[in-house]
Amino acid sequence: MTQDLLLFTFGPIQASLSAARRTQDIKTSSWIFSHFAEVAIQEAQKLGCQVIFPQMPRSGAATGIPNRLVILTEANQCAAVAGELKKAIEEERDKLSGWVQVYIKSTGANLNTNCWNEQLKEWLEFYWVGVQWDGQKKTYGAQFKTANLGIDSRKTVRHYPTSTQLGERCTLCGVRSAISDDDTFWAKIRQRAGGRVIPQRERLCAVCATKRFAPKVLNNVGLGEGFPSISSIASASFRQAVLQYWDQGTGVIIKEFLDVTDKLYLPAAHIVPTPFFEPFLKGTDEDIRRRFFDLEGAYLYPDSYEAQAIQEDTGAVPDKDDIKRARQLLENLKEVLTHLGASATFPHPYYAVLKVDGDHLGALLDGIASQDDHQKVSRAISQTAANIKNLVETNSPGRLIYSGGDDMLAFLPVDCALRVAQEVRSAYEQNLAAEGFPNQTASAGLVIAHHKTPLQSALSDVYAAET
Repeated sequence: MTQDLLLFTFGPIQASLSAARRTQDIKTSSWIFSHFAEVAIQEAQKLGCQVIFPQMPRSGAATGIPNRLVILTEANQCAAVAGELKKAIEEERDKLSGWVQVYIKSTGANLNTNCWNEQLKEWLEFYWVGVQWDGQKKTYGAQFKTANLGIDSRKTVRHYPTSTQLGERCTLCGVRSAISDDDTFWAKIRQRAGGRVIPQRERLCAVCATKRFAPKVLNNVGLGEGFPSISSIASASFRQAVLQYWDQGTGVIIKEFLDVTDKLYLPAAHIVPTPFFEPFLKGTDEDIRRRFFDLEGAYLYPDSYEAQAIQEDTGAVPDKDDIKRARQLLENLKEVLTHLGASATFPHPYYAVLKVDGDHLGALLDGIASQDDHQKVSRAISQTAANIKNLVETNSPGRLIYSGGDDMLAFLPVDCALRVAQEVRSAYEQNLAAEGFPNQTASAGLVIAHHKTPLQSALSDVYAAET
């Protein structure tokens, strides 16, 4: 029976990720595109199509569904199906955008919705190619290769936005105009959202504002407002040590330390605990343990206790004696942890960015002989995605940005980064070998950066290191 083999993809993912200045930004961007892919897969299944790639992961198993879909449709239906997938994603985009607009208007800021909607309509790019397949096992590989060549050729013909961008540029992406250059507009949003969400001098376009405020209007596992900052990731092993030795002396110090941070009005980070940290949050003083875990990681570093910086962060003038006491208590923690023989006795000033990518996966797919082989590769990739999430967030105190199975990006404390890199590569190679594809390899890029280094710089370096 003749069918259409449809390759459907959308973006721009890389541009969205590389524009991030905060860990929450890059996590949200990754989540949004993964969610759009999930919407497209569900729409394809609703239309009665067979999705060959990617396989939908088990609930909570993966955080990065690939944006390149391979779908079998009825004959001569690929154009109609591609149109429905595009429509479903655009409707989801508009729904998310609408919720963010409501949030911004609730602050009292006067939002120009016409400008907003125009920018959102030009955000996403869609590409698709369809080829006919006669249903014969021996011809599948050749037709899939033809479709792959077609989609790569189609993507060389780029879509260029036609709207004119006037006024001040977005300080995040630098591509579109900021939705307002009025200081009062942003001050109203900052008063509601907080200075850490919208710092002074930051002006966002509609697309970047949608990504920035999405965690405030959505309540999804893996998104939310609780993604840790770079400082929280760098200091994760120290936080683990404090919790591990709670009953041996650290708990007493932390109780007084939190009393001081309360006087200084230091912000909570609203960090969502990973499976790795959950056991350390149970036991005596559970509420206090969670308060400590929830403290913004920057305030685990003594050099963060500067009066001007705290005032900018909190809006309150800090007491100098409280600042001095907070620093002293952190020094006391270091002495206690050293005496107890803890592996991490102070918050490490450096963290690791890990990117792993499967080598020559395109060549492997070009060489597949049948639909069954394609589904085996898809199954191996899906299993690897689940393994990677466990390796980063259950077996280690790291945080995963995305894991599509054949590629991943994560932030880790430096003391476990090399181990996790090796384990991720092994999982990829072993899962493909188990499905009958031995000798596949993966390359890793690992960058060690100071926790005060701009995130964009570290991301640029890790992409260069991996390639």
